Amino acid sequence: MIGLRGAGSWIVLGVLALGCGSKPAAKDPLLGPDFGKGKKPATNDPGITVVGPISEDVRSRVEGAWRIASKARRLKPKESVKLQVLDPKALVAVVRTHVDNDVPKDVIKGEGTAYTVLGLLPAGFDYEAETYSLLEEELAGLYMPEHKTMYLSSTLAGDELDGTLAHELVHALQDQHFGIGKKMKYDPNSKKATDLPDLDPEQMVEMNKKTKKRPRFLSLGLVAPYADGMRFVHALRRRGGWAAVDEAWQKPPQSTEQLLHLDKYDAQEPPIAVAAPSANALGPGFKKTFEDVFGEEEGRIALAEWMDVKTSKKAAAGWGGDRLALYEDGKDKAVAWKIVFDDEKEAEEAMFHLVTGWGARFGGPTLDQVDHKAWGAVPLPPPPAPPKDPKADPKKDPKKDPPKEPPKKVGDPLPQLPDAPGYKPIPQLTGCRLLRRSGKTVALLAGAPCGKIVAWGEEVVK
Repeated sequence: MIGLRGAGSWIVLGVLALGCGSKPAAKDPLLGPDFGKGKKPATNDPGITVVGPISEDVRSRVEGAWRIASKARRLKPKESVKLQVLDPKALVAVVRTHVDNDVPKDVIKGEGTAYTVLGLLPAGFDYEAETYSLLEEELAGLYMPEHKTMYLSSTLAGDELDGTLAHELVHALQDQHFGIGKKMKYDPNSKKATDLPDLDPEQMVEMNKKTKKRPRFLSLGLVAPYADGMRFVHALRRRGGWAAVDEAWQKPPQSTEQLLHLDKYDAQEPPIAVAAPSANALGPGFKKTFEDVFGEEEGRIALAEWMDVKTSKKAAAGWGGDRLALYEDGKDKAVAWKIVFDDEKEAEEAMFHLVTGWGARFGGPTLDQVDHKAWGAVPLPPPPAPPKDPKADPKKDPKKDPPKEPPKKVGDPLPQLPDAPGYKPIPQLTGCRLLRRSGKTVALLAGAPCGKIVAWGEEVVK
C-alpha cells in the first residue's frame, strides 16, 4: 500500500508517518481467510520478535503472519520486525512522542486557531487534546520506522486483531523496501501523502458512532488519507498489479490532487505554488503566526462544512494550489485562505457553490456584488457631497428638511450560526467574513475587522 500525507493536520502526519491503523471493521481481504493460521510459534517465526508479554490469542494469530503478509504483498522481508502490545494510553503516547519530536508546537496551536477562526471547529475547542482523545478511542496499531517495531492495542481481538496485524506488517515491509520513515518527515510546505479502507471517508465515520461526537471536519481529516490512499492503490493494482504500486513508491504523488485523480498523477500535473496571503490592509499590528496548505483532499472536507459532500467534491475538483495564513494582533485573529484553480471556469463554479453555502449558513450577504460577497461588512461610505446653495433649489429648505438617516454602521456583527449536524453548535464568531474571486483565484476570509476586510480581500486576490 502507498500512503499519502493527506490534509495539513499535524496528527494525520504523526499517525500516518508511523503507519497507524484505526480499528478495522473486518479481516483484511487482501490476506485471505487463512491469515493467522500458520503453524510456527511467534517466538520462532523468522522476522517477528515479540517484546514484552502478549496474550495467547495474539500469540496464536501471529503464527505465520510474516510469511503470509509477505506473500500477499509480493515483498520479501529483509530483516526482522518487533511486535509489542500496549494499552490504548501507552499506544497514543508513542504517537505523542513522535509528534513532539517532529512537529513544532506552534504548528499545532496555529492550525487549531486557524480552523476555529475559519469556522471549521467550535470556539473553545481544545484541538490537540480532543485529537489525542479521539486517537485513544480509535487507534488500533502503528508501525514505528525508527524502532522497527509494530505496536498493537491490547483491546484488539478476532478479526480486528487480524486486520490490524496485517496492516502493520505491510507497513513494515514497505519500510524495508521503500523507506517510509524517511518519506514521511514533517515538511510545512508538503502535501504529500499514506493509506487504507476502500470506503468513502464519510462512510468510515458512519461506521463508528464515537466519531460523531467530534467535529466532522476533525473526524474526516483523520480517516480521509486512508480511504483515498486505498482507492489510489486499488486503481494502480487493477491496471498493473503490485508492480505499479511499487513504482508509485518510487514516484509518489506530488499532491493530494494527484492522489484523488489518477489521470493527474499519470500526467504528473504539478500543484501550483501559492504564496501566503499578505495582510497589509489589516494594519501593522497583525502578524502572521501560521501558514499551511490544505490541498484538494482537506480542502473539499473543509468546503463540506458549507455544502453537501457531493457538491464539495465538485467545488474542489479544479483545485490547482492553495495557501492559508493566520494573522494575530493580541486577541484579534484573522484567516485568509487563497485557492488558485486550474482555470477561471473552475473558480467560478467554486465561488458559486461557496456563495450558496455561506448564504444558507450565515444568511444573506451585507455586501452583494459580482465576485465580491461579504457577511457583516459593508463598503466604507462615500465622502459626503458638498452642500448645495439653497437659492439654487428653492424647493428645499435646510431648516425644514428632515435629517438624513445616519449611514449604516460598518462592522455589523455576524448572525448566530445554526447548528451543524453531528457536533455542537459553533458560537458566534468575531469579525466578518468575505468571499472574493478574481480570475482563477478565490479567497475566503474570516475574523478580520469589518471595516478592513473588503480592502483585505482585494489585497489577497492580487
